[in-house]
Amino acid sequence: MMPSDADTTKVINRLQENFGVGSLFPTGLLLVLPEGTNGNATSMSEWRLRTCNALKAIANSTNKDADSGAVPFLNTDFMGDMILFGECTPGGNPLGGGMYNSDHTATTVRISYQVDPFSKVGQDWIIQLRDAASLHSDVGTWYITGEGAIQMDVANETFAALPTMIAAMMCVVLVLIALAFRSVVVPVRAVCCLLWMLIMTFGLAIFTFQDGCFDWLHWGQLGSRSTGAMFWMSPCIAFSILVGLGLDYDIFYTERVVEEREKDPGGSETEAAIRALAYTANTISAAGVIMVIAFMSLLLSSTPCLNEIAFLLIIGILVDCFITTKITIPAGIALLCGKHFWPTKFQHSLPHGHDDTVKQPGSYSGILEESVF
Repeated sequence: MMPSDADTTKVINRLQENFGVGSLFPTGLLLVLPEGTNGNATSMSEWRLRTCNALKAIANSTNKDADSGAVPFLNTDFMGDMILFGECTPGGNPLGGGMYNSDHTATTVRISYQVDPFSKVGQDWIIQLRDAASLHSDVGTWYITGEGAIQMDVANETFAALPTMIAAMMCVVLVLIALAFRSVVVPVRAVCCLLWMLIMTFGLAIFTFQDGCFDWLHWGQLGSRSTGAMFWMSPCIAFSILVGLGLDYDIFYTERVVEEREKDPGGSETEAAIRALAYTANTISAAGVIMVIAFMSLLLSSTPCLNEIAFLLIIGILVDCFITTKITIPAGIALLCGKHFWPTKFQHSLPHGHDDTVKQPGSYSGILEESVF
């Protein structure tokens, strides 16, 4: 999210190189005490001892994967009111290692374990730490704190909901396109084209930023990410914009096909698609180029997140303007053999000024003579 050439970014990178990412973005524990523990010295002493033993058990059962590439996680990595250098402190940490809230109902335990919380190893460790802590609910309610845990949880929740949101958006597209064109086939074809464009776009983005297919250019904006993954916000932000742009070009072309069919109801849809392509090709291409130029400024910026969003938008626009509307949709109309607008039937539209235009239910009748496009 920060410009790669900013002085602050350079300082943070140097600090991470010298002290580790875990020092700048530490992970800790927030422990909510069970009711009845606070305010009583005896119960607090017993609780500290039980909590210390729980922390030792948590450290002992966390990060035991020999292939994880991480150093062993030890109980000496904990620092709190109940533990100091791996030793239990029933009377409280004399160095003030624990911090309580004003009501003395919650405390924090700092973790000095040096692991990058944003890496795959770091995220696996956070998951193991959370699972291990959940087994010791008798000493209180555990919460994992830190930017790494927050980013991981937000990303997981977002991507868990993403398939549902995609399905809901495609359903909305189906309904709106069906109502607009009074057809069953057109919305299905539109959704298929949208999904194809999205697959192509996101696939190429993964190939670029995760697999490094353009690393040979030595251009930072299109270089692979050191984390091995794109920023989780990038595809979520770009998705809805890509759907809107894809529908825009699709509707622009399809409306012209409808107009051509209205002019020659006895002709074939393939011929109408060819004539529509001749009329709209330059306009759609020009509109796409303008949008690419507009988003190019984001691609040229030094902020990695904006580079990823711009790349997704540019690729999606190019695919839509130069492949979908030029090849995929016309070819699809031809392959459907006159069933593209089914069940709509076309008839000749009378000239403007005539009030005796016959309108058949489920058919186009002069309504597209003054197209907004």
